[in-house]
Amino acid sequence: IALAFANQAAVAIENARLYQRSLRYAEDLEVRVNERTRDLSTLYEITAVASTYLGLDKIPEDSIAILVIMLDCYAGAIFLKEADEHFHLKSQIGIPDDLLSVVPVFEITDGFVASIIEDTKPLFIRDLAAAPSLKSLNLPANTFSYVGLSMRVKGEVVGILSVVHNEGRQFSPEDIALLSSLSDHFGVVIENGRLRQQNQEMAVLHERERLARELHDSVTQSLYSITLFAEASIVLSQ
Repeated sequence: IALAFANQAAVAIENARLYQRSLRYAEDLEVRVNERTRDLSTLYEITAVASTYLGLDKIPEDSIAILVIMLDCYAGAIFLKEADEHFHLKSQIGIPDDLLSVVPVFEITDGFVASIIEDTKPLFIRDLAAAPSLKSLNLPANTFSYVGLSMRVKGEVVGILSVVHNEGRQFSPEDIALLSSLSDHFGVVIENGRLRQQNQEMAVLHERERLARELHDSVTQSLYSITLFAEASIVLSQ
């Protein structure tokens, strides 16, 4: 009787373990499905921004807004490389006003920026207050975590993507993987916007040149006609 009871107890315990394991597996599967859904939704939203072009300034603004909402971040920013070889703040959400005067431009030689540019991997900082290059900002300890990535087009860095969590929250490996996959996509979207703007400017320039030529031809023809009439009038008067 004792042996039979022990066997039944062992089966019951094993069934309970299998049931708990199946629950954990189901929960893990649900989390992964939600993460993949989030990733696909984010990619779709960013692609929609690129397809509905509303101006070069609007692209980074909408892109960083989508990313901050999807990842539930405290703050986010996009810096774009300009002709002076520095990275200028183009759009941001959540950066406090007292820091906006500090971070509008990053020099390419800045240690913080150089570490992002030189390494193709994301720069992950668990505590921004502990970063040597940011000591001057006097950030509270163990409050802000940071991920920075370079945005590249054909191997060339065109911008920097930055996102921040607060209240001690950390970025998960899935968050960083999503940011890595989106950083270059951001770069391509913004570069396409630049090219589209350049094409529009060139089209306007060509149209102005065409109108100038037509105006010049029209004025030349008018002057020629006036000259002929003047000469004819002189001949008739004689």
